[in-house]
Amino acid sequence: QKTSNGDRYAGSQACAQCHPKAVKIWRSTQHARAFKTLVDLGHDFDPECVGCHVVGFDYESGFVDPKTTPKLIDMGCENCHLPQRKHTQLPYAYRPPKVGSTPCKQCHIPEHSPQFDFDKYWERIKH
Repeated sequence: QKTSNGDRYAGSQACAQCHPKAVKIWRSTQHARAFKTLVDLGHDFDPECVGCHVVGFDYESGFVDPKTTPKLIDMGCENCHLPQRKHTQLPYAYRPPKVGSTPCKQCHIPEHSPQFDFDKYWERIKH
């Protein structure tokens, strides 16, 4: 399916060039190791799980598999800030949206994250 903003995924490494502090913080979080969690549990091919552990699963230009789209492994910048290939090419013409808790709640549902509290967890990943 098409992405909500019509852009293509660039991958978190593309963000690092201009946003090194944010990417450094991201690398220190569990989001940066989200796919490994699935591998360790043997669920890395389960479509019901993969979507919350990679970037853009089921979307045009999104994650396909670790070999085809390695830059989209793990929960990355574009899970919250939408696909940003245009921003990486023309950063002042295309700006990522400001986001709040809405993107988080797509994956952090009561079934998997019963104790999820945006304000508390934001402190761990704030950038």
